Amino acid sequence: MIHAPRAAAPPLRVALVGNHPPRRCGIATYTRDVATALRQIGHRVHVTAMCDVGSAYDYGGAVDVAVAQESRADHVSAGQAIAAWRPDVVLVEHEFGIFGGPAGLWLLDLLDAAAVPSVVRLHTVLARPTPEQAEAIAGLRRRARRLIVMAHRGAAILGESGSVEPLVEVIPHGVPDRSLIAPSTMRARLGWPERPTLLTFGLISPGKGIERVIEALPSILERVPTARYVLLGATHPALVAREGERYREGLSARADTLGVSHALHMDNRYVADDALCDALQAADVYVTPYLNEAQITSGTLAYALACGVPTLSTPYWHALEVLPLEFLVPFGDAVALADKAASLLSSPDLRQVTARTLWKAHRHAVWQVHARRLADVLRAAALGDAPRTIAAE
Repeated sequence: MIHAPRAAAPPLRVALVGNHPPRRCGIATYTRDVATALRQIGHRVHVTAMCDVGSAYDYGGAVDVAVAQESRADHVSAGQAIAAWRPDVVLVEHEFGIFGGPAGLWLLDLLDAAAVPSVVRLHTVLARPTPEQAEAIAGLRRRARRLIVMAHRGAAILGESGSVEPLVEVIPHGVPDRSLIAPSTMRARLGWPERPTLLTFGLISPGKGIERVIEALPSILERVPTARYVLLGATHPALVAREGERYREGLSARADTLGVSHALHMDNRYVADDALCDALQAADVYVTPYLNEAQITSGTLAYALACGVPTLSTPYWHALEVLPLEFLVPFGDAVALADKAASLLSSPDLRQVTARTLWKAHRHAVWQVHARRLADVLRAAALGDAPRTIAAE
């Protein structure tokens, strides 16, 4: 018997809620990339973007509804606008600090006003949340048909707490699709000096451990005298608003004191994804020296691995899950960091083998593959039971 091929599922109408460029934050670029990836495989996407307090952005038509974080009424109105668009499902890119109310509780008002099935991707999962954060997560659990996390550790934490549990899906952080390229080739393209290169990128702020890399430079330079550390990224806008560039100036002063200014290049720019990937592929070693264990996902780490860049990291949760133990260094340990960095910079064959291994291992996370997996989760949520009725909170 010949069976007719199964008809393709119809495109989804997805109401996507998060931030969006030109706002400068990881959730903004992630929301944009999710929208682009879903559209590229045929789905329709309606974007609701949060605006931080006192800010307004020119989205250039990329955003359908803008929400003032400080306005609870805006959250409700945004939910009503989503309902009027009649989506199949709402997808929330969640971070506590981007929505209004204590720990972002006003997001619940938006979801209640939308009154359609929802999926919430948790960019932060905390083992020890504050009471307000616990309340916010409990409210999302009662509303969502699915929760998405980017690491198995996040799923385990969610499984250890709460009695009302939607299905939890683990979908790794989406990443650009880049071919492997020799760092020296990319350095030549970018006009970078041909020197063994360490790189850290992202919004610059305390807590990321950048000081430890600078403190490791004297020892690294003893073994690799031409080594260079590139710090690429603008200072976090919230930090600039509080204290200007005092933090970055402190990093420069520390390098001066240690006599390693000649090996430190700070590029104070907020750069787009293509430029970030170019910089990654120009580096011999990427470093994420974060100081806080409780980081469930790091977009910078995901990008580095997808580009096939040998990576040294402190053992925060995401790094523990995706990096071999030999590429991890203790928190705050500049000596261990110096030893491993110098060893990698001195071992081109090891770096080449590591690069290909990492690149192959993370092909499952490129945006086109990620979008198909995400769409499967969204469709399952859309086809589930009718939305729950939530008592007023």
